[in-house]
Amino acid sequence: ALSGKRSLLGVTGIGVVWQRRRGDDTPSPATLMSLHRSVPHQRFVAHPRAGGWSERGRAGGRSGPGGTGNGTSSRPRAWTHGTGRTARRQDFVRPTAENGKLCVLAAGVGVLNVLCLDLEGVLVPEVWRAVARCTGIAALRKTTRDIPVYDDLMRMRLAVLARHDLALSAIQRVISGLDPLPGAGDFLAWARGRFQVAVLSDTFYEFAMPLVAKLGHPLLLCHRLTVEADRIVGYRLRQADPKGQAVRAFQAMNYRVLAVGDSFNDIGMLEAADAGVLVNAPAAVREQCPAFKAVEGLPALQAELAALDEAQV
Repeated sequence: ALSGKRSLLGVTGIGVVWQRRRGDDTPSPATLMSLHRSVPHQRFVAHPRAGGWSERGRAGGRSGPGGTGNGTSSRPRAWTHGTGRTARRQDFVRPTAENGKLCVLAAGVGVLNVLCLDLEGVLVPEVWRAVARCTGIAALRKTTRDIPVYDDLMRMRLAVLARHDLALSAIQRVISGLDPLPGAGDFLAWARGRFQVAVLSDTFYEFAMPLVAKLGHPLLLCHRLTVEADRIVGYRLRQADPKGQAVRAFQAMNYRVLAVGDSFNDIGMLEAADAGVLVNAPAAVREQCPAFKAVEGLPALQAELAALDEAQV
């Protein structure tokens, strides 16, 4: 239903990307609403239309809706709202469901960002520490906060499990009794309304799924265990530097990535991201990573992420 003068750049799970070209008319609310039906789950921000939108381009360029003039440039132009807000060259646009009027969500306001979150210590309790409490095996309290090299940590854990003949099913029973950290559900609901959220963890699917279910099944990228006769005998990493690789993969798809972690194994992810935040991190991690903003608690994290999102250019 689009004329040849209009260039639809994409209709995805993020929204409708529209780029204006010379001689193009404003896309009708009916057309945009039709396009929006393909992504009804996405939360859009409606901006007031009072004052109308006018096209801002080269001198002599034509005005926007209801204006006059002859445009001479084929470059996509910006739109300036009567209130002074300028929409970027590539914006997410849709009419509001309430009044059917054309609205523009400026690029860089929460839609093009991917938020990569660590799992344990950020959204859920540390699984191995819970197992240590229930079994009385103190060695299992150690995490990447204590032993930064993940392979060293896992070799120690496997040796402890073998020495105590601790079954996978026994560990899973402990995990099934855990709940997300206080406020994690509300925080994640807020985050998923503002970002595309991915949970990047060095845990294992055999451990994490009950907790992920309690969080509403966000995307989880983690590892696999090798199990024989209900005993953990090994593990398979998804790939080398899995968290950093995931961040770079999102960036290769032209996403801006914000990352949140709490421990040494998150440093690669934080360094690769466009912006990184430490939450509830121990002093040793904060001291080694002074470049990253450190906050305590999910409310403070939410405020910091909102500020980073809104500051995007």
